[in-house]
This record gives sequence, C-alpha cells and structure tokens, in this order.
Amino acid sequence: MASIYELLLFTLSIRFFLIDFKLLKPLRDEASTRWPLLLVWLQCPFCNGFWIGLILALVNYNFNPLPSIAFALTSGFISFLVYLLTQALVKYVNS
Repeated sequence: MASIYELLLFTLSIRFFLIDFKLLKPLRDEASTRWPLLLVWLQCPFCNGFWIGLILALVNYNFNPLPSIAFALTSGFISFLVYLLTQALVKYVNS
C-alpha cells in the first residue's frame, strides 16, 4: 500500500498526463467531439482530480469507500489549487 503522499503525487501525475500534456491534445480534442460530456470533465480540474483520485484510492485501499472518498475529495481540492497556481504563474509570466 502506497503512502498518501505517493498516492497524491501519482494522482497529480496522471492528471497532468491526461489533461495537460500537449502531445495528447489531438486525442483529447477528438474524444471531446465524439463525447461532449468528456469535454466538461476535461475542463474541470476538481472533477478530473476527484475521479482519478477515487479510482486510485479504491485500488489502494482495497475498495474501502470511506478513505477512498476522503482521498478523492482531497486530491480534487489539491488538483484545483495546482490549477489556480499554474494560472496565476502563467498570467504573471505573460504580463
């Protein structure tokens, strides 16, 4: 079983790879046109952090729902904070 820090870093890494990685942008765009609901999920940093965290936590905690949901909420929140920090840094660099 991974520690909570390792699990959180793994969640944020998978989130970056699926959501922000530039080489996968054509694949994301194509999938968004086929499945419009996926576009909503791709544009919500809390949502994708929550769901990725929930899947990883369910596997890590042997499908125990309480710690899995708590971890998913935490990873969604931290994913949103990382998004806000990134947007602030991009705005600062571009100004």
